[in-house]
Amino acid sequence: MAKVCLGLLILVVGASAGFAGKATPAKAKVQTLPPIPLRPGAPLFIVILKDGSSQLDINRLLAITGVTNVKHQYASPAFYGFAADLTSLAQTLILADASVQMIGLNQAMTMQQGLAENWLALPNSEVAINQERIGATDGERVYKPAVVGVAILDTGIDLNDTSRFNVLDAKNCVNPGSPAQDDNGHGTFIAGTVAGKTNLGDGVFGVAPGSWLVSVKVIDSTGVVDFADAICGINWVGNWPAFFIKVASLAFSGPGADDGSCGSVNADALHVAICKATSHLGLTFVAAAGNQAQDFATIVPAAYDEVLTVTGMVDTDGLPGMRGPLPSCYIGEIDDRCAATISNYATTAADKLHTIAAPSLCVRGAAMGYNTTTTMSGTSMAVPHVVGTLAVCWGTLNNGYPGGWDSQRGPCWGQSSAWIRNYIISESANWNNANEDWGFLGDPNHWLSGAPLGAYYGYLVWAGGFFTG
Repeated sequence: MAKVCLGLLILVVGASAGFAGKATPAKAKVQTLPPIPLRPGAPLFIVILKDGSSQLDINRLLAITGVTNVKHQYASPAFYGFAADLTSLAQTLILADASVQMIGLNQAMTMQQGLAENWLALPNSEVAINQERIGATDGERVYKPAVVGVAILDTGIDLNDTSRFNVLDAKNCVNPGSPAQDDNGHGTFIAGTVAGKTNLGDGVFGVAPGSWLVSVKVIDSTGVVDFADAICGINWVGNWPAFFIKVASLAFSGPGADDGSCGSVNADALHVAICKATSHLGLTFVAAAGNQAQDFATIVPAAYDEVLTVTGMVDTDGLPGMRGPLPSCYIGEIDDRCAATISNYATTAADKLHTIAAPSLCVRGAAMGYNTTTTMSGTSMAVPHVVGTLAVCWGTLNNGYPGGWDSQRGPCWGQSSAWIRNYIISESANWNNANEDWGFLGDPNHWLSGAPLGAYYGYLVWAGGFFTG
Protein backbone atom coordinates (compact mmCIF):
# COMPACT_ATOMS: atom_id res chain seq x y z
CA MET A 1 0.00 0.00 0.00
CA ALA A 2 1.45 3.33 -0.99
CA LYS A 3 2.30 5.71 1.78
CA VAL A 4 1.28 9.36 1.58
CA CYS A 5 4.12 11.61 2.63
CA LEU A 6 4.59 15.30 3.20
CA GLY A 7 7.54 17.21 1.82
CA LEU A 8 7.65 20.85 0.81
CA LEU A 9 9.10 21.61 -2.60
CA ILE A 10 11.08 24.46 -1.09
CA LEU A 11 11.98 23.49 2.45
CA VAL A 12 13.02 25.94 5.14
CA VAL A 13 16.33 24.81 6.61
CA GLY A 14 15.68 22.88 9.81
CA ALA A 15 12.09 22.02 8.92
CA SER A 16 11.02 18.38 8.95
CA ALA A 17 8.93 16.14 6.77
CA GLY A 18 6.60 13.37 7.83
CA PHE A 19 3.43 11.57 6.89
CA ALA A 20 0.32 13.60 6.19
CA GLY A 21 -2.77 13.80 4.05
CA LYS A 22 -2.99 14.99 0.46
CA ALA A 23 -2.56 18.59 -0.53
CA THR A 24 -3.47 20.19 -3.81
CA PRO A 25 -0.84 19.27 -6.41
CA ALA A 26 0.77 22.01 -8.45
CA LYS A 27 0.35 21.96 -12.20
CA ALA A 28 3.08 20.12 -14.08
CA LYS A 29 5.63 22.44 -15.61
CA VAL A 30 6.05 21.96 -19.35
CA GLN A 31 8.18 24.22 -21.45
CA THR A 32 10.53 24.07 -24.39
CA LEU A 33 14.16 24.81 -23.60
CA PRO A 34 15.61 27.73 -25.54
CA PRO A 35 17.94 26.72 -28.39
CA ILE A 36 21.61 26.37 -27.47
CA PRO A 37 23.99 27.94 -30.02
CA LEU A 38 26.22 25.55 -31.95
CA ARG A 39 29.96 25.89 -31.49
CA PRO A 40 31.70 27.92 -34.24
CA GLY A 41 32.60 25.57 -37.07
CA ALA A 42 30.14 22.86 -36.07
CA PRO A 43 28.44 21.18 -39.06
CA LEU A 44 24.88 22.31 -39.72
CA PHE A 45 23.45 19.04 -41.07
CA ILE A 46 23.53 15.31 -40.33
CA VAL A 47 22.81 12.72 -43.02
CA ILE A 48 21.74 9.22 -41.94
CA LEU A 49 21.56 6.43 -44.53
CA LYS A 50 19.14 3.54 -44.61
CA ASP A 51 19.97 0.12 -43.19
CA GLY A 52 21.98 -1.91 -45.68
CA SER A 53 24.00 1.08 -46.87
CA SER A 54 27.80 1.15 -46.93
CA GLN A 55 30.85 3.37 -47.19
CA LEU A 56 30.43 3.25 -50.95
CA ASP A 57 27.13 5.12 -50.59
CA ILE A 58 28.80 7.84 -48.50
CA ASN A 59 31.56 8.19 -51.07
CA ARG A 60 29.05 8.41 -53.91
CA LEU A 61 26.95 11.08 -52.16
CA LEU A 62 29.99 13.20 -51.39
CA ALA A 63 31.15 12.90 -54.99
CA ILE A 64 27.85 13.88 -56.64
CA THR A 65 27.28 16.81 -54.28
CA GLY A 66 30.86 18.07 -54.15
CA VAL A 67 30.68 18.30 -50.34
CA THR A 68 34.16 18.45 -48.83
CA ASN A 69 33.80 20.10 -45.40
CA VAL A 70 32.82 16.87 -43.60
CA LYS A 71 33.58 16.78 -39.86
CA HIS A 72 32.41 13.21 -39.22
CA GLN A 73 31.76 10.15 -41.33
CA TYR A 74 29.66 7.53 -39.58
CA ALA A 75 30.41 3.97 -40.64
CA SER A 76 29.58 1.20 -38.19
CA PRO A 77 27.37 -1.89 -38.00
CA ALA A 78 24.71 0.39 -36.51
CA PHE A 79 24.43 3.04 -39.25
CA TYR A 80 26.19 4.99 -41.99
CA GLY A 81 26.12 8.73 -42.64
CA PHE A 82 28.04 11.98 -42.23
CA ALA A 83 27.92 15.47 -40.71
CA ALA A 84 28.69 18.49 -42.87
CA ASP A 85 27.50 21.86 -44.15
CA LEU A 86 25.21 21.40 -47.18
CA THR A 87 24.05 23.81 -49.84
CA SER A 88 20.40 23.74 -50.92
CA LEU A 89 21.41 21.89 -54.08
CA ALA A 90 23.37 19.31 -52.09
CA GLN A 91 20.36 18.74 -49.80
CA THR A 92 18.11 18.19 -52.82
CA LEU A 93 20.50 15.70 -54.41
CA ILE A 94 20.98 13.81 -51.15
CA LEU A 95 17.26 13.52 -50.36
CA ALA A 96 16.62 12.20 -53.88
CA ASP A 97 19.05 9.33 -53.36
CA ALA A 98 17.56 5.91 -52.58
CA SER A 99 20.17 5.17 -49.89
CA VAL A 100 19.26 8.17 -47.71
CA GLN A 101 16.95 7.87 -44.72
CA MET A 102 17.02 11.49 -43.56
CA ILE A 103 18.79 14.83 -43.28
CA GLY A 104 18.57 16.34 -39.81
CA LEU A 105 19.70 19.66 -38.37
CA ASN A 106 22.61 19.54 -35.99
CA GLN A 107 21.65 20.75 -32.52
CA ALA A 108 23.59 21.70 -29.39
CA MET A 109 22.98 20.31 -25.91
CA THR A 110 24.64 20.77 -22.51
CA MET A 111 25.84 18.39 -19.81
CA GLN A 112 23.60 17.99 -16.80
CA GLN A 113 25.85 18.78 -14.20
CA GLY A 114 24.98 -21.62 -5.93
CA LEU A 115 27.27 -19.51 -7.90
CA ALA A 116 30.84 -18.59 -7.09
CA GLU A 117 31.35 -15.28 -5.34
CA ASN A 118 31.17 -12.32 -7.70
CA TRP A 119 32.30 -9.81 -5.11
CA LEU A 120 35.47 -8.67 -3.38
CA ALA A 121 36.05 -7.66 0.23
CA LEU A 122 36.05 -3.89 0.59
CA PRO A 123 39.45 -2.72 1.91
CA ASN A 124 39.70 -0.33 4.80
CA SER A 125 38.04 2.65 3.27
CA GLU A 126 35.44 5.27 3.90
CA VAL A 127 32.24 3.82 2.44
CA ALA A 128 30.72 5.54 -0.61
CA ILE A 129 27.35 6.38 0.89
CA ASN A 130 25.45 6.70 -2.38
CA GLN A 131 26.63 3.25 -3.53
CA GLU A 132 25.43 1.93 -0.17
CA ARG A 133 22.08 3.64 -0.64
CA ILE A 134 21.38 1.75 -3.89
CA GLY A 135 22.74 -1.57 -2.59
CA ALA A 136 25.98 -1.65 -4.58
CA THR A 137 27.93 -2.16 -1.34
CA ASP A 138 27.02 -3.17 2.19
CA GLY A 139 30.17 -1.64 3.66
CA GLU A 140 31.99 -4.98 3.51
CA ARG A 141 31.93 -6.08 -0.13
CA VAL A 142 31.75 -4.59 -3.61
CA TYR A 143 31.24 -6.08 -7.04
CA LYS A 144 34.06 -7.44 -9.14
CA PRO A 145 34.62 -5.60 -12.44
CA ALA A 146 31.77 -5.91 -14.91
CA VAL A 147 32.04 -8.31 -17.84
CA VAL A 148 31.12 -5.52 -20.28
CA GLY A 149 32.92 -2.39 -21.39
CA VAL A 150 31.18 0.87 -20.50
CA ALA A 151 31.27 3.87 -22.86
CA ILE A 152 31.37 7.27 -21.17
CA LEU A 153 30.16 9.75 -23.82
CA ASP A 154 31.10 12.93 -22.02
CA THR A 155 33.90 15.49 -21.58
CA GLY A 156 36.42 12.65 -21.54
CA ILE A 157 38.04 10.85 -18.60
CA ASP A 158 41.26 11.71 -16.80
CA LEU A 159 43.48 9.31 -18.73
CA ASN A 160 46.41 9.94 -16.41
CA ASP A 161 44.71 8.63 -13.27
CA THR A 162 45.40 4.92 -13.74
CA SER A 163 45.27 4.48 -9.96
CA ARG A 164 41.51 5.07 -10.10
CA PHE A 165 40.50 3.93 -13.59
CA ASN A 166 40.89 1.12 -16.06
CA VAL A 167 40.28 3.28 -19.11
CA LEU A 168 40.74 3.12 -22.87
CA ASP A 169 41.56 6.34 -24.72
CA ALA A 170 38.96 5.81 -27.43
CA LYS A 171 37.76 8.76 -29.49
CA ASN A 172 37.74 12.54 -29.37
CA CYS A 173 34.77 13.68 -31.44
CA VAL A 174 35.18 17.35 -30.47
CA ASN A 175 38.75 17.60 -31.79
CA PRO A 176 39.29 14.46 -33.90
CA GLY A 177 42.80 13.08 -33.68
CA SER A 178 43.41 14.35 -30.15
CA PRO A 179 43.29 12.14 -27.02
CA ALA A 180 39.91 11.76 -25.30
CA GLN A 181 41.32 13.53 -22.24
CA ASP A 182 38.92 15.28 -19.90
CA ASP A 183 39.29 19.08 -19.92
CA ASN A 184 36.31 19.83 -17.71
CA GLY A 185 35.95 17.25 -14.91
CA HIS A 186 32.36 16.21 -15.62
CA GLY A 187 33.27 13.00 -17.44
CA THR A 188 35.85 11.99 -14.83
CA PHE A 189 33.19 12.37 -12.14
CA ILE A 190 30.77 10.19 -14.11
CA ALA A 191 33.48 7.58 -14.67
CA GLY A 192 34.38 7.42 -10.98
CA THR A 193 30.81 6.73 -9.93
CA VAL A 194 30.50 3.98 -12.54
CA ALA A 195 33.78 2.16 -12.00
CA GLY A 196 36.30 3.98 -9.80
CA LYS A 197 38.57 1.54 -7.97
CA THR A 198 38.50 1.04 -4.19
CA ASN A 199 42.26 1.08 -3.60
CA LEU A 200 42.62 4.80 -2.83
CA GLY A 201 40.71 4.52 0.45
CA ASP A 202 38.95 7.86 -0.03
CA GLY A 203 35.38 6.58 -0.05
CA VAL A 204 34.99 7.38 -3.74
CA PHE A 205 34.52 4.23 -5.80
CA GLY A 206 32.11 2.97 -8.41
CA VAL A 207 29.09 0.74 -8.50
CA ALA A 208 31.27 -1.67 -10.51
CA PRO A 209 34.81 -0.89 -9.28
CA GLY A 210 37.62 -1.54 -11.71
CA SER A 211 35.38 -2.14 -14.72
CA TRP A 212 36.82 -1.14 -18.07
CA LEU A 213 35.75 2.30 -19.24
CA VAL A 214 35.89 3.72 -22.75
CA SER A 215 36.56 7.46 -22.91
CA VAL A 216 34.59 8.99 -25.78
CA LYS A 217 34.85 12.77 -25.74
CA VAL A 218 31.72 14.39 -27.18
CA ILE A 219 31.36 17.39 -24.81
CA ASP A 220 33.75 20.34 -25.00
CA SER A 221 35.47 22.08 -22.10
CA THR A 222 32.53 24.49 -21.66
CA GLY A 223 29.96 21.70 -21.34
CA VAL A 224 28.46 21.95 -24.84
CA VAL A 225 27.79 18.92 -27.07
CA ASP A 226 26.01 18.75 -30.41
CA PHE A 227 24.14 15.95 -32.18
CA ALA A 228 26.93 15.45 -34.72
CA ASP A 229 29.60 14.83 -32.08
CA ALA A 230 27.29 12.64 -29.97
CA ILE A 231 26.53 10.50 -33.04
CA CYS A 232 30.27 10.34 -33.74
CA GLY A 233 30.70 8.80 -30.29
CA ILE A 234 27.93 6.26 -30.85
CA ASN A 235 29.44 5.39 -34.21
CA TRP A 236 32.85 4.74 -32.60
CA VAL A 237 31.32 2.41 -30.03
CA GLY A 238 29.69 0.44 -32.85
CA ASN A 239 33.07 -0.10 -34.47
CA TRP A 240 34.66 -1.74 -31.43
CA PRO A 241 32.75 -5.01 -30.84
CA ALA A 242 35.91 -6.64 -29.46
CA PHE A 243 35.67 -4.46 -26.33
CA PHE A 244 32.16 -5.81 -25.65
CA ILE A 245 30.64 -2.38 -24.93
CA LYS A 246 27.00 -2.80 -23.93
CA VAL A 247 26.24 0.26 -21.77
CA ALA A 248 26.70 3.96 -22.56
CA SER A 249 26.14 7.12 -20.50
CA LEU A 250 24.49 10.24 -21.95
CA ALA A 251 24.66 12.81 -19.15
CA PHE A 252 23.59 15.78 -21.28
CA SER A 253 20.38 17.25 -22.63
CA GLY A 254 18.84 19.84 -24.91
CA PRO A 255 15.47 20.83 -26.41
CA GLY A 256 13.56 18.25 -28.43
CA ALA A 257 10.90 15.56 -28.27
CA ASP A 258 10.19 11.90 -29.01
CA ASP A 259 8.13 11.64 -32.21
CA GLY A 260 7.19 8.03 -31.45
CA SER A 261 8.97 6.88 -34.62
CA CYS A 262 12.64 6.88 -33.65
CA GLY A 263 13.22 10.33 -35.11
CA SER A 264 12.02 9.51 -38.61
CA VAL A 265 9.07 11.93 -38.45
CA ASN A 266 10.75 14.98 -36.90
CA ALA A 267 14.15 14.32 -38.57
CA ASP A 268 15.95 13.87 -35.24
CA ALA A 269 19.31 12.38 -36.23
CA LEU A 270 20.38 11.65 -32.64
CA HIS A 271 17.19 9.68 -32.03
CA VAL A 272 17.70 7.74 -35.25
CA ALA A 273 21.28 6.88 -34.25
CA ILE A 274 20.28 5.74 -30.75
CA CYS A 275 17.49 3.55 -32.09
CA LYS A 276 19.81 1.92 -34.61
CA ALA A 277 22.47 1.33 -31.95
CA THR A 278 20.02 -0.27 -29.53
CA SER A 279 18.59 -2.58 -32.19
CA HIS A 280 21.75 -3.44 -34.15
CA LEU A 281 24.37 -3.37 -31.38
CA GLY A 282 22.38 -4.21 -28.25
CA LEU A 283 23.58 -1.02 -26.54
CA THR A 284 21.63 0.33 -23.57
CA PHE A 285 21.81 4.10 -23.18
CA VAL A 286 21.31 5.86 -19.84
CA ALA A 287 20.29 9.52 -20.05
CA ALA A 288 19.95 12.37 -17.56
CA ALA A 289 16.40 13.62 -16.99
CA GLY A 290 17.64 17.23 -16.87
CA ASN A 291 17.78 19.93 -14.21
CA GLN A 292 14.86 22.25 -15.00
CA ALA A 293 12.34 20.80 -12.48
CA GLN A 294 9.86 20.16 -15.31
CA ASP A 295 8.43 17.41 -17.48
CA PHE A 296 11.27 15.94 -19.56
CA ALA A 297 8.95 15.30 -22.54
CA THR A 298 10.48 18.35 -24.25
CA ILE A 299 14.09 17.41 -23.48
CA VAL A 300 16.31 14.96 -25.36
CA PRO A 301 17.72 12.39 -25.15
CA ALA A 302 15.72 11.98 -21.92
CA ALA A 303 12.39 11.91 -23.80
CA TYR A 304 13.39 9.04 -26.11
CA ASP A 305 11.54 5.86 -25.14
CA GLU A 306 14.61 3.83 -26.16
CA VAL A 307 16.81 5.15 -23.31
CA LEU A 308 16.70 4.60 -19.56
CA THR A 309 16.10 8.08 -18.13
CA VAL A 310 17.36 8.87 -14.63
CA THR A 311 15.74 11.42 -12.31
CA GLY A 312 17.41 12.72 -9.17
CA MET A 313 16.81 12.01 -5.48
CA VAL A 314 18.66 13.13 -2.37
CA ASP A 315 20.77 10.87 -0.16
CA THR A 316 23.01 12.27 2.60
CA ASP A 317 23.73 9.23 4.78
CA GLY A 318 23.58 6.08 2.64
CA LEU A 319 20.50 4.87 4.49
CA PRO A 320 16.71 5.06 4.01
CA GLY A 321 14.38 6.65 6.51
CA MET A 322 14.91 10.43 6.11
CA ARG A 323 17.31 10.52 9.06
CA GLY A 324 20.30 12.00 7.26
CA PRO A 325 21.54 15.57 7.66
CA LEU A 326 20.53 18.33 5.31
CA PRO A 327 22.58 18.38 2.09
CA SER A 328 25.93 20.07 2.67
CA CYS A 329 26.01 21.88 -0.67
CA TYR A 330 22.40 22.74 -1.43
CA ILE A 331 19.68 24.68 0.39
CA GLY A 332 16.04 23.66 -0.06
CA GLU A 333 16.37 19.86 -0.12
CA ILE A 334 16.24 17.07 2.48
CA ASP A 335 17.48 13.50 2.75
CA ASP A 336 15.49 10.77 0.98
CA ARG A 337 13.32 13.00 -1.17
CA CYS A 338 13.23 13.60 -4.90
CA ALA A 339 15.54 16.46 -5.83
CA ALA A 340 12.43 18.56 -6.29
CA THR A 341 14.13 21.90 -6.90
CA ILE A 342 16.15 20.63 -9.87
CA SER A 343 15.18 17.20 -11.18
CA ASN A 344 12.95 16.80 -14.21
CA TYR A 345 10.29 14.07 -14.17
CA ALA A 346 7.95 12.06 -16.37
CA THR A 347 4.21 12.65 -16.77
CA THR A 348 3.13 10.52 -19.72
CA ALA A 349 2.49 6.78 -19.55
CA ALA A 350 5.17 6.15 -22.18
CA ASP A 351 7.83 8.15 -20.35
CA LYS A 352 7.08 6.53 -17.00
CA LEU A 353 8.02 3.16 -18.52
CA HIS A 354 11.66 4.20 -18.96
CA THR A 355 12.15 6.31 -15.81
CA ILE A 356 14.21 5.38 -12.75
CA ALA A 357 15.83 7.40 -9.93
CA ALA A 358 19.28 7.63 -8.32
CA PRO A 359 21.23 9.92 -5.96
CA SER A 360 21.96 13.27 -7.60
CA LEU A 361 22.53 15.98 -5.02
CA CYS A 362 25.83 16.76 -3.26
CA VAL A 363 27.28 13.54 -4.60
CA ARG A 364 30.94 13.03 -3.77
CA GLY A 365 32.99 11.68 -6.63
CA ALA A 366 36.24 11.61 -8.56
CA ALA A 367 37.97 14.78 -9.70
CA MET A 368 40.81 15.24 -12.14
CA GLY A 369 44.23 14.57 -10.62
CA TYR A 370 45.56 11.68 -8.55
CA ASN A 371 43.52 10.86 -5.43
CA THR A 372 41.37 13.95 -5.82
CA THR A 373 37.64 14.17 -5.09
CA THR A 374 34.91 16.75 -5.44
CA THR A 375 31.18 17.22 -4.89
CA MET A 376 28.69 17.80 -7.70
CA SER A 377 24.91 17.98 -8.10
CA GLY A 378 22.51 17.37 -10.96
CA THR A 379 20.82 14.53 -12.77
CA SER A 380 24.16 13.94 -14.51
CA MET A 381 25.36 12.61 -11.15
CA ALA A 382 22.41 10.19 -11.01
CA VAL A 383 23.22 8.65 -14.39
CA PRO A 384 26.39 6.70 -13.44
CA HIS A 385 24.66 4.89 -10.57
CA VAL A 386 22.33 3.32 -13.12
CA VAL A 387 25.09 2.78 -15.69
CA GLY A 388 27.09 0.78 -13.14
CA THR A 389 24.02 -1.24 -12.18
CA LEU A 390 23.42 -2.17 -15.81
CA ALA A 391 27.06 -3.20 -16.17
CA VAL A 392 27.02 -5.67 -13.26
CA CYS A 393 23.64 -6.98 -14.41
CA TRP A 394 25.46 -8.28 -17.50
CA GLY A 395 27.90 -10.15 -15.25
CA THR A 396 31.30 -9.85 -13.60
CA LEU A 397 34.88 -10.75 -14.48
CA ASN A 398 37.15 -12.99 -12.45
CA ASN A 399 40.10 -12.13 -14.67
CA GLY A 400 40.80 -10.58 -18.04
CA TYR A 401 39.02 -8.08 -20.21
CA PRO A 402 35.38 -7.34 -21.16
CA GLY A 403 33.70 -10.30 -22.81
CA GLY A 404 36.37 -12.66 -21.45
CA TRP A 405 35.75 -16.33 -20.77
CA ASP A 406 36.65 -16.17 -17.06
CA SER A 407 33.47 -14.49 -15.97
CA GLN A 408 30.08 -15.01 -14.37
CA ARG A 409 27.09 -14.10 -16.45
CA GLY A 410 24.28 -12.09 -14.93
CA PRO A 411 20.58 -11.92 -15.83
CA CYS A 412 21.13 -9.22 -18.46
CA TRP A 413 23.61 -11.31 -20.45
CA GLY A 414 22.59 -11.57 -24.10
CA GLN A 415 19.29 -9.76 -23.63
CA SER A 416 17.98 -6.92 -25.79
CA SER A 417 18.22 -3.32 -24.70
CA ALA A 418 14.43 -3.14 -24.25
CA TRP A 419 14.46 -6.27 -22.07
CA ILE A 420 17.29 -4.87 -19.93
CA ARG A 421 15.58 -1.51 -19.40
CA ASN A 422 12.38 -3.24 -18.31
CA TYR A 423 14.27 -5.69 -16.09
CA ILE A 424 16.20 -3.03 -14.17
CA ILE A 425 13.03 -1.01 -13.57
CA SER A 426 11.04 -4.12 -12.60
CA GLU A 427 13.68 -5.42 -10.18
CA SER A 428 14.00 -1.97 -8.61
CA ALA A 429 10.21 -1.72 -8.25
CA ASN A 430 10.03 -5.19 -6.70
CA TRP A 431 12.69 -4.34 -4.12
CA ASN A 432 11.11 -1.00 -3.26
CA ASN A 433 7.64 -2.53 -2.98
CA ALA A 434 8.92 -5.31 -0.71
CA ASN A 435 10.87 -2.82 1.42
CA GLU A 436 8.56 0.17 1.74
CA ASP A 437 10.96 2.32 3.72
CA TRP A 438 13.73 1.90 1.16
CA GLY A 439 12.39 4.50 -1.24
CA PHE A 440 12.14 8.27 -1.10
CA LEU A 441 9.52 11.01 -0.93
CA GLY A 442 8.21 11.37 -4.45
CA ASP A 443 8.60 7.76 -5.54
CA PRO A 444 5.52 5.69 -6.49
CA ASN A 445 5.14 4.45 -2.88
CA HIS A 446 5.61 7.79 -1.11
CA TRP A 447 3.43 10.61 -2.34
CA LEU A 448 4.99 14.07 -2.17
CA SER A 449 2.79 16.93 -1.08
CA GLY A 450 3.13 19.92 -3.36
CA ALA A 451 4.69 17.94 -6.20
CA PRO A 452 3.56 18.91 -9.72
CA LEU A 453 0.42 17.10 -10.85
CA GLY A 454 1.33 13.78 -12.41
CA ALA A 455 5.07 14.13 -11.73
CA TYR A 456 6.72 10.69 -11.77
CA TYR A 457 10.30 10.25 -10.58
CA GLY A 458 10.37 6.45 -10.71
CA TYR A 459 11.70 3.94 -8.20
CA LEU A 460 15.16 4.21 -6.66
CA VAL A 461 17.47 1.94 -8.65
CA TRP A 462 18.37 -1.28 -6.82
CA ALA A 463 21.89 -2.50 -7.53
CA GLY A 464 22.11 -5.08 -4.76
CA GLY A 465 20.35 -7.93 -6.51
CA PHE A 466 23.34 -9.34 -8.38
CA PHE A 467 25.64 -10.50 -5.58
CA THR A 468 26.24 -14.26 -5.59
CA GLY A 469 28.01 -16.69 -3.30
